[in-house]
Amino acid sequence: MAAVPDFEAISLGDMPPAIHEKMLSTDVQYLYRMANAVCDGFCPQNLASMNPGQIVHSRWLTKASRLLRLYVTTSSPSANLKTLSTYIMKVYVPMYFNIKFYNSVVYGSLLFFKFIQSTRYLPPTLREIANTVIQNNSYFAHPENILLAMLYDKRKDVRERAIKKILHYRDKVCDPTNLRVYDKKHAINYEC
Repeated sequence: MAAVPDFEAISLGDMPPAIHEKMLSTDVQYLYRMANAVCDGFCPQNLASMNPGQIVHSRWLTKASRLLRLYVTTSSPSANLKTLSTYIMKVYVPMYFNIKFYNSVVYGSLLFFKFIQSTRYLPPTLREIANTVIQNNSYFAHPENILLAMLYDKRKDVRERAIKKILHYRDKVCDPTNLRVYDKKHAINYEC
């Protein structure tokens, strides 16, 4: 099986434990295969020449697939193409599959934290752009969602700590007649 010309491999970020390709849709299978090819530094010709599907502006998935395909088939990729491909490999693909694998609300805060961690490799100018997107989607950084994640943690001491905090706030802090509104205005400490 022929391969496309040499290209620089890009490591794949933190993926979930088990992905069964046969359970994925065709376009998700293509993204998964392209990401693994880029990670391995080897892309079979039939994968590189496969049509990843029509670009739909609402589907980032096909855009990511096409960018990875362009990356492996370009002999001298531009700095921008390398930057985009690296972001797809380190952030987009791992987050897409982690969200699909850990698809319960109880994992929201953990996935949000993983998202923050995965963008820390970016240079400062691009990190600021990522931080703006993170801040705009910071609902899972709210204490209620963090406590929910703690309640479902594997470690017993973490679950007990969450219960103590909930009971403390119920008894001493919260006014049951005053509902809290989720607010994205609180700044996130990205260096925590």
